[in-house]
Amino acid sequence: MSFEDEYASKPKKKNALNAFLPLIGLFLIAAGAAVGYVLSKPATEWLQNTVLPNNYDDIANNFETVQLIVGIVIAVILLLFTAMIYAAFAPKPTKLVSERELKKEKEDKLAEELARKKRKQEVNRKMAEETKRKMGNIK
Repeated sequence: MSFEDEYASKPKKKNALNAFLPLIGLFLIAAGAAVGYVLSKPATEWLQNTVLPNNYDDIANNFETVQLIVGIVIAVILLLFTAMIYAAFAPKPTKLVSERELKKEKEDKLAEELARKKRKQEVNRKMAEETKRKMGNIK
């Protein structure tokens, strides 16, 4: 049994929605872009009149550029908010291995290492005795 077999997850029942997740993400991006586009003009006017009244002329000269930037910022904020909501409520994957199993496996490895060490010492001791006996017979 290989390491991968021990910790491989059991085959899960396929969720039909998983196949459409990339398409749903694309629709969310398109919806965020559309909302950003629709809200960009009023948000730019609000920004020009209320938040940055000292820069009214600068914004008026570059209104389309500022409107594009504001639309992109709105779309990105909406997408980040949507991603945060999804991350908060998405189902969490189950743990494949528990702490108890890892601890038991570690203890088993230590016991196996100790047994291997004892076997090696026993073999070395027998070889030393055998060598000593042969050396005693030669003289």
